[in-house]
Amino acid sequence: MQPVVLVAAAKQQAAARRLGDCQREVDTRTARLTELLAYQAEYAQRFESSGGIGLDMTRLQDYRAFLARLNDAISQQRQLVEAARSDYEKMKSHWLGTRQQAQAIDKVVDRFKRDEGRAYDRREQSETDERALQNHRRRDTDSGEY
Repeated sequence: MQPVVLVAAAKQQAAARRLGDCQREVDTRTARLTELLAYQAEYAQRFESSGGIGLDMTRLQDYRAFLARLNDAISQQRQLVEAARSDYEKMKSHWLGTRQQAQAIDKVVDRFKRDEGRAYDRREQSETDERALQNHRRRDTDSGEY
């Protein structure tokens, strides 16, 4: 039974590692999104502060084009974050399944060991009883009693 336990444990550990990888991916992508949002806010603040001076049409068009690209990047990053979260949830479900399977196998092995222990104890008790009965019979035979 030990090989089955080891295989189940290895599957659970591998799933846990992949779950950790997925969590790191969510964290990385979320951090990148946070950076993009902070940069967007900073860029908008700089634009607003320079807007009082007056902008020519070229700078305004450049600003709008850059802001559009930045908004696209933010949108794409949000999609990446959602995809990473989805992958994480799928992997979490898989990990939970492998964990439940490993726990079920552990319970079966524990029950098998308990049953085996009880059977051993019964055999030992039976052998002890048999020896005691034989010793008693020998004593009765040696003393001449029947």
